[in-house]
Amino acid sequence: MDKAQYAAARASAIARMLPGAQDAPLDKLSAMVCGILDAAGLTGAELDALVTDAVAQAEAQLGAPPTMKNMGLVIKAVNAAAAGRAEGAVVAARVKAALSRT
Repeated sequence: MDKAQYAAARASAIARMLPGAQDAPLDKLSAMVCGILDAAGLTGAELDALVTDAVAQAEAQLGAPPTMKNMGLVIKAVNAAAAGRAEGAVVAARVKAALSRT
């Protein structure tokens, strides 16, 4: 099963739990669920703010600006604040970019 098939199967399973879902076509259910999931995500600006806050927290904790060696600490803080509203790879990329600027 490739990534697109997995996403479609997941959306279908979630959609079937919605009221009245049994009578709706699968493509409309999948589109509705994907819309709900997308709406629940963070915007780029919101994610950048979480990264900035996590970098500042790490700096306060470490007593020095965090480096790439501290990337895991910062990612962990961002993921906790994002509470599942951001993809892990996106969080990691934003944290890496932020730490490479410091």
